[in-house]
Amino acid sequence: FWVAYQGLQPRRTQDLLFSEGPFYRGLERGMFLRSLYIYYVPVGHRLGTTARFVGLDQWDPIAPRLGDSIWIKLLRKRPFGTIKSERIKMLSNGLFYTPLTGATRAEIEAGMAGKDETHYQRLLAELGEQAQAADELGYDKLAISEHHFQVEGFEVPNNPILLNVHLAGLTKRIKLGQLGILAAARHPLLIAEDIVMLDHITKGRCFVGLARGAHTRAVDVLGQKYGAHAPHPAFADADARQVNLEQFEESFEIMKSAWTKDTFSHQGKYWTLPPEDIYFKHPGTDRYGAGQNADGKIEQIGIVPRPYTKPYPQVYVPFTSSPATVQWCARNGIRLVVFTSIDEQIDTILNNYHHAARDAGRDLAYGEGIAHFKSIIVADTEAKARKSAEAVAWAWGEWLGGYGFNEAFRLPGESGAVPNDFDVTQRGQGFIVYGTPDQVVRRLQSFIERYNVDEMFNWVFNGVVSNAEILKSFRLYATEVAPQLAALRSPAASSSQS
Repeated sequence: FWVAYQGLQPRRTQDLLFSEGPFYRGLERGMFLRSLYIYYVPVGHRLGTTARFVGLDQWDPIAPRLGDSIWIKLLRKRPFGTIKSERIKMLSNGLFYTPLTGATRAEIEAGMAGKDETHYQRLLAELGEQAQAADELGYDKLAISEHHFQVEGFEVPNNPILLNVHLAGLTKRIKLGQLGILAAARHPLLIAEDIVMLDHITKGRCFVGLARGAHTRAVDVLGQKYGAHAPHPAFADADARQVNLEQFEESFEIMKSAWTKDTFSHQGKYWTLPPEDIYFKHPGTDRYGAGQNADGKIEQIGIVPRPYTKPYPQVYVPFTSSPATVQWCARNGIRLVVFTSIDEQIDTILNNYHHAARDAGRDLAYGEGIAHFKSIIVADTEAKARKSAEAVAWAWGEWLGGYGFNEAFRLPGESGAVPNDFDVTQRGQGFIVYGTPDQVVRRLQSFIERYNVDEMFNWVFNGVVSNAEILKSFRLYATEVAPQLAALRSPAASSSQS
């Protein structure tokens, strides 16, 4: 046998696992794997002397020390004779930050916490420490939201791309992105350029998150010259929702053209690029560039450079449950991030996505192409985890519940306002999942199995939960929870369930 892994860094399959002595020297302690490749070779190949394999139908997670030999239990035996390979798709584990605040509950309750520069410096220090810990533990992704004018102090990341760049300098492996950029409130070409810069600075260690923007204070102020409006409060304005959706979809089409074409033009309902009657008349463009006609009129434009990632980094769209947006994401190869915990809502979203993807010629398994939000808190005892979970529920109720986000917890047939308390976050599959490692595994198991979950973003509520508690939770999840959840994704587990 030859064995190779696809881990977090480098982002390619490695092939130097077998040797005369201890056969692995690249995997760092505590990293959990995304994929394992098992190569079967003809009889007579000399095996590494320190490896041991047993033909059991169970996947054992690997967390070796540097230089240790690795013991692997194969999922199934294969006959010798020809080279074959098998890929085991693991659970991708990400982190998502919003609220992103350096302030404690008491400091927020004192008022105007968002303006306090000491809170912001604390935020940067703790976010950096948490990103480094996540990187070392083997988390796959870290995402930051975009919010503006939040003097209240709950959400203060004005520029997630700039924070991505900051964290890129502190980390080595983890992919960095946004969930998401307020696409309706910004010029799509500026977003496209910023993403290309991030892609090159990180050498492909990034992803893109685009949000329609639900908050009037941000979208309507920043997007006024684009005629952009948010559908909040409570997402009740059908006209605003429709215009917001159309602007969002058109903005993405512009970004995609900018990322994939050297030069292009666009004629849409909301954008004309380049605008009519723009004359540049530069002889250098005639000699060295493109997009200018013989009269010096600009007929096409292009951003520079081309993306580092081809054709462009993976795109995500978070939060939405709108059938139109869900289906649009499926048609365009965009990963949706779902945050409802109610089974009936999840079923509807997954079915809409799956059917639209199939109609667009994408052959996806049920649940594939979709990530999920959970706020996961792991502690030594259930009581400690419950205390942090209640802090999360307080922040949710005081701020996010006021946006109308509690609609994600509405039960079938329920009328009136959805309760804004801790219990509502426990409905269905549970948005806040807390407990000891074994308790968290049990709470997540049915969710992962039922919805074929292959990617989750842990919604981190820093500030209101202490830095020490967050770091402890990250470690317990990575070392004691994630390996057990990954086992649920194995072919053996899938075949036993079917």
